[in-house]
Amino acid sequence: EGEDEAVGGRFVPPGLPADG
Repeated sequence: EGEDEAVGGRFVPPGLPADG
């Protein structure tokens, strides 16, 4: 939410699929 790589409010490190 308003952050890089942020999906569904959770942080998704680069290289991992964006779940959420």
